[in-house]
Amino acid sequence: MNNGISLWATAAIQHLSNSQDDPLFKRSAAGFDFEIKLLGDSLWVMTSFGKNNQMAFRAGYSPDGFTDFKVTSDSDQALLSNLNLQ
Repeated sequence: MNNGISLWATAAIQHLSNSQDDPLFKRSAAGFDFEIKLLGDSLWVMTSFGKNNQMAFRAGYSPDGFTDFKVTSDSDQALLSNLNLQ
C-alpha cells in the first residue's frame, strides 16, 4: 500500500490552511463545526471537531470557477444550495 501524498493534496492542504476568506455558510451540530468555503475553482465543506481535528471535503469543482453560491433550504437535517458555474 502506498502511503504517499499527491502534489494536488499538498497544494490543497496549503491553500485551505492559508485561506482568510469568510465562509459562505456556518453551522454547528452534534459536536461538529461546519463551514462552506468557495476557494478558486472548488467548493469546500470544512469540518472541525474536538480540540484540533479538522477535515475538508471538496464538494464541487469547475475549472473556470463559480459565480454564485446560494442556500435554498436550511433545516436541522439538511442543507440545499445552488452553485452557478462561470
